Order: sequence, then structure tokens, then C-alpha cells
Amino acid sequence: ACLSPLIFHDFAFDASGATTGAITTPFILALAAGVAKLTTSKHEDARDQFGLVGFASAGAIVAVLAMGAIQRTSAIGAPQESATPIYSNLFESFRLVAPSSLRDSLLSVAPLVIVFFLLQISVIKIRKRDTIRIYLGMLFCYIGLTIFMIGVMGGFMSTGHILGAKLVTGDKRWMTAIAGFFLGMVTVIAEPAVHVLTQSIEEVTEGAILRKVVLAFLSIGVAFAVMLAVIRIYTPGLHLWHILLPGYILVMIMSFFTPDIFVGIAFDAGGVASGPMTATFILAFTQGIAAGVPGADPLLDGFGVIALVALAPLITLQLLGLISIIQANKRKKSRLVLHEGLAAEGKQAIDTLASDDKSADVERRELIRSLGHEETLASFEVDEHDRNE
Repeated sequence: ACLSPLIFHDFAFDASGATTGAITTPFILALAAGVAKLTTSKHEDARDQFGLVGFASAGAIVAVLAMGAIQRTSAIGAPQESATPIYSNLFESFRLVAPSSLRDSLLSVAPLVIVFFLLQISVIKIRKRDTIRIYLGMLFCYIGLTIFMIGVMGGFMSTGHILGAKLVTGDKRWMTAIAGFFLGMVTVIAEPAVHVLTQSIEEVTEGAILRKVVLAFLSIGVAFAVMLAVIRIYTPGLHLWHILLPGYILVMIMSFFTPDIFVGIAFDAGGVASGPMTATFILAFTQGIAAGVPGADPLLDGFGVIALVALAPLITLQLLGLISIIQANKRKKSRLVLHEGLAAEGKQAIDTLASDDKSADVERRELIRSLGHEETLASFEVDEHDRNE
């Protein structure tokens, strides 16, 4: 990072979130789940199923920073302002981007198909019925991804850019920041891979970690991240590493006190939350703001929002883990206090009824049984037997 120009810092951390999207996330989660079941015990299975998406995101950061260190150039021009293109009809923009979307979607899905085919004929040998089902799933994935890319490139990205550019007209910075907050909150809910991850979390933990709770913490974290990205554009001299460095230091400190399963979930969520919706609409939104703010650089300031979105779940979900520890300790302490209180109450009541009278003995036995003191009941019955003899 020290050897790379500042512009590559933004590119690298944005790439870390953009590489783990709707295609790679379900595949990596399934791969991690399969390996964890083969190599770990049932007790450790849930803990080891998460974290692989985070490692994949880290690889993109290292690769782009290495490219920046090799090139050692910051002579990258900012994009020229251009008017919004005017099309002759409603579908012309989608027709123009359809060929490139078909090609890009094929390049995304084809490697997975090839790898699965090679493993199928050489190692795994899945049944024919299951193989057909897998290939059909990949076909539907290709069709859906193509439609999504056509929609994004044909109008969705330009919508985000226009919205950001229109919001900066005038001197209402607070309104732009608030708009970024709510856009970040609703965008992460629309991420396809987010629902895959939250569903996996709930299934693996058998309902101990609810998907609604994870989604709520994700939404709040991403909302603050987008708002912080907007504030960064308005703040001269505030670079991306000024936020990421203390942020990741905080993440590392929290990881020592957070349960391992929450650490893995947090790093996976960091890659999942910054998926195709964020990489298209939110990125275009911040670039539109950067293009309209005087003194802001669309390259240095327009990029970096994906990096902040990827950082936010690392903090919020580990915070959820710390909250779960505190709540568990409170419940444990409450049960201990209740048990001690019942024990003291039972002992006092038993001592009060201490007598050789048989009617009192019957009353004592019923009291001990109602309080659940099985050991005391057994001891009392032995003493009663000795007295009768």
C-alpha cells in the first residue's frame, strides 16, 4: 500500500467488494460448507463454514495494490463531462448493451461450468439426475445475470449518476448525506448474495442467529458507510486510508473479543454487502456527487464507497457478537441468582418445619419436592427411615 499511488488504494479496496458478488458468493459459501463438514467435527462445523469470502476479498486488494506498485503511476485522467445520451426509442439503450452483457455473463459463468465438468468426469461422479439439475441451475444463473447486466448498463447506473449530480445542486450537503444514508440502507437489502448469506447463517446455526437480526445490522452499517462516503467527498484532504486504517485496526481489536463464528460471518458479510447493487448504483451515485462538488476529484473522491461498505459489516456484525456475549452472560447470571435464591428459600422453609411430628414430615417432603431439591429429598427420606426404626 505504501508503494502504490493513492488512486490505486481506492481501486483496490473497491475491487475487494466488487469481486464477491451474486455468482461467486453462493459458490464460495457452498464450497466452504462442504470442506468444513469433511474436515471438522460437528461442534466446530458452524464456526469454520464462514470466512472464505473474506479471504477472496483480500486477494483482490493485494492484486490491485501490487499492480499499482508495479506501474508506479498516478497519471490517470479524470473522465470528461458528457451529456446524457438521447436515444430514438425506449429500448435502444438496452439493445446497445445486450451483446457486451451476454459476453460478460458468459465469462462469469463459464469457468464454474468448466471446473465442475472436469471434476465430474474425473473425481466426484455425481448422479446423472443431480448433474442435470446443476447444469439447469447454471443456465438459469446465466440468463438471470444477463438480464441484470442489461438493466444495469442500460439505465440503472446512469440513474444513480444523475441522482447524485442533481442532489449537489445548491448548498444542501446535509440532504445529500441523508439521501446516501437511506439509499445505503435499502440497497443492501436488494443485494441477492446478502439473502444467500443470511439464509446460510440461520440454517448452519440452527436458528441461534436469526437472519432478520443480521440483515438489520448489515443495513445500518452500510447506511452509515454510504453517508460517510458522501461526507468524505465534501471534505477536502480526507483520503480513503484516513478512514480505512483506524477502521481495520478497530476490526482487529474487536476480533479478539468476538466469538469466532461472528468474526467469520462479519468478513463474509463485508464482501457480500458490497455486491452488484452497490458496485453499480451506489458507486455511480457517489461519482455523480463527486462530479458536481467544486474541488472534488471524481477519481480520488468518487471511488472508495465500496471499500467503506465492505468495512461496515466487519464492525456492526462483530458488535452483534459482543452484544450476544453480554446477553448470554446476563442470562447466566440471572439463572445463577435465581437458583441461589430458591436454594436459600428452600433451606429456610425446611428448617422452619424441622420436627419429629409425622404430619410435619409429610409437609416437609411436599415442600422439598415442589422446590426441586432432589438431593435434599433423598437425604430427608433416609433420615425419616432412621427415625422410624
